[in-house]
Amino acid sequence: MPNLRIIVVDDEQIVALDLRRTLEGLGYIVPAVETDADGAIDAAKRLRPDLVLMDIRLRRGDGVDAAHVITNQFDIPVVFLTAFSDEATLSRAMKAGPFGFLVKPFAERELYSTIEVALLKHRAVREIDEARQAAEHASLAKTSFLAGMSHEIRNTLNGIVGMTELVLDTPLSGEQRESLNTVLASSETLLTLLHDVLDFSRLEARQLRLVERPFSLDRLLKQVVQASRSEAERKNISLDFRVTPDVPDRLTGDATRLTQVLANLVGNAVKFTHKGSVIIEVSAIPQDQTLLESLFPDGPPSSLTLLFSIRDTGIGIADEHLRTIFEAFSQGAEETVQRYGGTGLGLAICRNLVEIMGGSIWARSSEGQGSSFHFTCRLRPETPAINTPSEHAQAPTSSATPASGARPLRVLVVDDDATGRTITCKMLRKRGHVCACAHDGATALQRLTADRFDLVLLDVKMHPMGGLELLRRIRNAQYPGVDRNIPVVAVTAHALKGDRERFLASGMTDYIAKPINARAFNAMLDRFALSASSARDIPVIPDRSALLAPSEVVRRHGGDHNLVEPVWKAFCDEAPRHFALLAGALEEGDAQQAARFNKRLRLASEHAGAVALAMLTERVGLCLVEDDTAGARQLVPRLESLLSRTIGLILSGMGTTEVPPIEHTTD
Repeated sequence: MPNLRIIVVDDEQIVALDLRRTLEGLGYIVPAVETDADGAIDAAKRLRPDLVLMDIRLRRGDGVDAAHVITNQFDIPVVFLTAFSDEATLSRAMKAGPFGFLVKPFAERELYSTIEVALLKHRAVREIDEARQAAEHASLAKTSFLAGMSHEIRNTLNGIVGMTELVLDTPLSGEQRESLNTVLASSETLLTLLHDVLDFSRLEARQLRLVERPFSLDRLLKQVVQASRSEAERKNISLDFRVTPDVPDRLTGDATRLTQVLANLVGNAVKFTHKGSVIIEVSAIPQDQTLLESLFPDGPPSSLTLLFSIRDTGIGIADEHLRTIFEAFSQGAEETVQRYGGTGLGLAICRNLVEIMGGSIWARSSEGQGSSFHFTCRLRPETPAINTPSEHAQAPTSSATPASGARPLRVLVVDDDATGRTITCKMLRKRGHVCACAHDGATALQRLTADRFDLVLLDVKMHPMGGLELLRRIRNAQYPGVDRNIPVVAVTAHALKGDRERFLASGMTDYIAKPINARAFNAMLDRFALSASSARDIPVIPDRSALLAPSEVVRRHGGDHNLVEPVWKAFCDEAPRHFALLAGALEEGDAQQAARFNKRLRLASEHAGAVALAMLTERVGLCLVEDDTAGARQLVPRLESLLSRTIGLILSGMGTTEVPPIEHTTD
């Protein structure tokens, strides 16, 4: 290769000059000959050659270390020269990432071929690295585009869905109600299409992971059928499911993704069927126990393979389209696409999800005679002792008034989108809550300084001060009069994978995605309303006997009156630290740690006869059990006050009036 520049590094000048002459005879340019490591690094930095020929052992400096610097800092390939071919020398040299070795003495042909191979390898490595960087940039651009698209569509849908639902709750004629229900259904279809695009993107990038939990198969199938029931009834077709007796009802797996596959296939079946029926069939595929025992000598895995079949009497699929039906953007005949619409991603998503669940999917169809879609997936029978609360808990109900026992909330709505503010405020007032609005972060801080609020509903993407910056200022207590522990809920169109976790980690108390789901929104408001009521309803305990009960200490310690003072002294030493750790954990949103430190404070209070403090820690514990971290956090000031009064009472009774300071900490 003409005009390629090579630096020679060898502390034997005769060898170096001979090598230079050989290289120049082969057509290479040798801009420098160096004899030590520092000179080699300096020459590589100044001259930026195409390759460096480096002797491993130099009198001044180390050839291996110099090669490591040259390769990693300047991206220049190095070929080692050595008279030593022992394993230790070669092993050490390999760690520098050389592109070739030449053991002295070597022939001219060997020198030429080693240099050319090293240059080719380096070029290939560089091209691979450039391709990787280009792929990463493309992936980032794609993620950014999807995030932006999702945000804008969700924001727009929030206005459409929110206003439509609000108008549907007013007196309307039958025709008006039907028209608005069509608007709502169209909005839900658009949101489904958005979810399809996002799911396909995650599946394509292999970023989707299964979340396995116990679930009821019967309940899941009923939900799938119910989702398409109204459409089936409108078209006068039957829709049902059958499960063979060998399939257990309680299973463990990713019920969400299984539901997604079934809902897509059943939805398609109902869409393309105009008379007759759609049936879901579920059966277990028999397993070869002898084969399983031979493959798993310690015992076969407790999983079973289920076969799901969705059969319809619809329009069917032509053979030429059936072959590509599970490919992305494949939608069958052109006239079918024009009539029925869709993205062409649904079945591709189903195929990917089924494969992730350890199964396969296929279809059979005859044009004009219906279709049958089949897929398998591996699930585990649920262990009898396991019980999932979410499966048996009643779904939150939506009503026009807050939950029983809850007081109306004072809510600050912070959103730079006027439509978003209007919808959120209407939903709040409909539930009997009082709300105020702020269109940016600065206005929100003014409101929070001037007034007392129970809750902040905060849009994340605002200008000029973003929602996360506003949250940081609130939590850092930068403004007098602003409660740093006030519950702040992200109400945002950021709804990609990881967004919820990111916002909660930043200090948000909860998260609601746009378009706002009225049922979830109202359930969240009820939780905060109940916790706020509980915090307001805690009685003030004025008298000494309610704060401290020495008789309880005596009872707990075998009737020994002499132990009262040592127990109280230990309580005064330990309780402030337990409280500080509890307050710190609640401030960071770490419910698990908060529960641990709250238990320590409760036990210390009980042993010291601090009955009022023990009762209050029980209330904190109840909030944490119910995942109501915001409610627990609201009790911290009263805990601090009660603890300080209790310790003051103990110390005054023990002959001292010095009350130790109680400080928050996150240690």
